Amino acid sequence: MSQTDLQPILLEVSASPAAVVCDGSEQDVAILVSVRPSDALRASPEATRIGTDLCLVLDCSGSMEKPCGNASRLEVAVQAARAILPLLRPQDTISVVSFSGDARVLLATATPADPQQALAALEGLSPSFETAIGQGLTTAVRVLAACDARRHRRIVLLTDGHATDGEAGLEAAALAAQQGIVIDALGIGDDYHKIYLERLVAPGKGRSAPIASAEDAVAAFRNLAILATQAVATNVQLQIEFSPDVRAADHYRGAPENLYLGMVRYPTAARRIEIPLGAIERDQRYDYYFVVRVPAPTDAGGQLRLARFAIACDVPAWNRSGVMTSANAVVDLVEPGTIVAHDSRIEVGLARARIKRWEREADEARQRGDAATAVARYRQAIELCHRQGMYAEEQNYQAILDSYLATGTVDQALLNRAAHSSTKAADAGILPMAASGPRHNPFAARRAHSATRGGPS
Repeated sequence: MSQTDLQPILLEVSASPAAVVCDGSEQDVAILVSVRPSDALRASPEATRIGTDLCLVLDCSGSMEKPCGNASRLEVAVQAARAILPLLRPQDTISVVSFSGDARVLLATATPADPQQALAALEGLSPSFETAIGQGLTTAVRVLAACDARRHRRIVLLTDGHATDGEAGLEAAALAAQQGIVIDALGIGDDYHKIYLERLVAPGKGRSAPIASAEDAVAAFRNLAILATQAVATNVQLQIEFSPDVRAADHYRGAPENLYLGMVRYPTAARRIEIPLGAIERDQRYDYYFVVRVPAPTDAGGQLRLARFAIACDVPAWNRSGVMTSANAVVDLVEPGTIVAHDSRIEVGLARARIKRWEREADEARQRGDAATAVARYRQAIELCHRQGMYAEEQNYQAILDSYLATGTVDQALLNRAAHSSTKAADAGILPMAASGPRHNPFAARRAHSATRGGPS
């Protein structure tokens, strides 16, 4: 076993291009930051014995009475939630929050030893009026904030509509991330706001998925419950210190799913930021992309450090808190005329993730009535998809643009289909089987199943 593998969490940093030509012009560089558990931690029998506090946040608005197969959407949600109870371990807890015009705690941190409490809470659900996602998430964060912060705390949100308190939802998502709580979001039906759900999961680096049937609902809930019990590190923070004169632009997640995480903003003059990454699962690699602008170098020779990256986290299996590992992003400084190599893995991964930015900005522009910006962003997405050979995604965005230009509106189902497709990463970051034995990667299995039946993933 190498000395590196004795570290519980591994951090790898690389840049594309790997060199900057000293011709006096500013240049953009893409930095890939990959985070994963070490093989030693993955093989540890104690690795995934962290207790998980799971909170289900279920939409009970009136639209949840709409059919989903042979049952209502709410009945499907209850059926799916019941299916996860056998997956919980003695060290786990479950809580249930419902929301419509307001939010209610139906069950607060019960252990799976008495599943009747959870079943009784779920059976008491009934549809009501509005879709106050913000209130639902705020209540769930309050429930989980009372739990031990060293444990893995996770929210699974299910909704079928547009939030009536959208900003409150985003504020709750940011607060959850600051406390190390991960939010996953499931959208049921055709008329929910997929891009808004992506904004909710982005701060805590959770996942989002569609539900088109009762089978999808059960699979999605089970998959997320299984992943919630595979955490090997909690309270993960990515700490970054950018070098003087290096200007950071936007940043993205590229694995396990593509997410646009927004512009990089320095809270102080120290050029240091901290980004919550939630939890690290045993069989998952996490990729993050940062785009930086390098000042105009004039002297070739040597290297330029772009930034220092560090991961801080808790590893309960090894009884360690505040574990730190760090790495630098550097580029070589070369003479004019030098052929500079680009890393295709970084370039392709970033391009696919960058589509999420154009998608979100187009969505925001449509909502505020800025047609010119919306059209420009959709055209950027179409062009980027074409260059990357993503022809199905290109057709989706072309259909959105055609509809928008013709009618000034776009069907929500069409928007959701494009967003689901662009969420898929070029490399989902699934790690090979751990030395301790077989592992279950439910999202990989679900992708394979969806490909077989031709449905969404």
